[in-house]
Amino acid sequence: MQDILPADSAFVGGNMVLPDSSVPSVFMAAGWDCNRLVVTLVAFLLLVAIFNGRKILNLFPSLVGCLLRWREAMNLENSVTMVRDRNFMFFLLLLPVFLILAVYRVYCPDFLCGLDEPLYYLSVSGIFAAYFLLRDILNYVMKPRSLSKAKIYGMCRLSFRSYFIITELLVSLTFVFFSVFPVDGTLAPAVILGEISLSYIVFLLRKIQILANNFSVLSSILYLCGLEFLPTVLLLISGLTF
Repeated sequence: MQDILPADSAFVGGNMVLPDSSVPSVFMAAGWDCNRLVVTLVAFLLLVAIFNGRKILNLFPSLVGCLLRWREAMNLENSVTMVRDRNFMFFLLLLPVFLILAVYRVYCPDFLCGLDEPLYYLSVSGIFAAYFLLRDILNYVMKPRSLSKAKIYGMCRLSFRSYFIITELLVSLTFVFFSVFPVDGTLAPAVILGEISLSYIVFLLRKIQILANNFSVLSSILYLCGLEFLPTVLLLISGLTF
């Protein structure tokens, strides 16, 4: 006859096996491979960019010049053809970069971790789109009243696209490289994050030079805090805190 355990120990050694009650994702149940669909979409958009490679080649010397000299960024804004090609490539590569950041989980706050992959990709793309929209709203609100200053201010604002194209090209090339030569899962996000950080730092340095040469010290500080630091800090807080 088995010994009878005391009441306070009756449930110490047992295990309760429950049936798996997890509900499969609606997208998984439908047989979707979301990651493959996203990679295919990114590859398609990058091919479109390659077919427009002449625009990139025409822009390349000016983009390199923007990295080296702040005046080159202003010179680019004075060329209608260069601005048109720059804007075309900027918007063409914008969605692929958003999706690449999602694929490699470069931006993956806790509140997005439990989402299905399609919703996660849409959410990340939406958050980064909101970041760019916030930048545009702040730029509009803080636009100088003086016509001469407003023109320089507008050129300075749009120069962000020139520097972000450099980021887009670097991130796209990194995506292609790691797609062909897969490596450890943490390396690709680290490389992409480093590319974005370095490009943004160079952009900030050039923007500070543009503002310092055309605006007062106080105005330059206000523009930097309101137009750059505020939206970027909010984006970083959303990724690190929530």
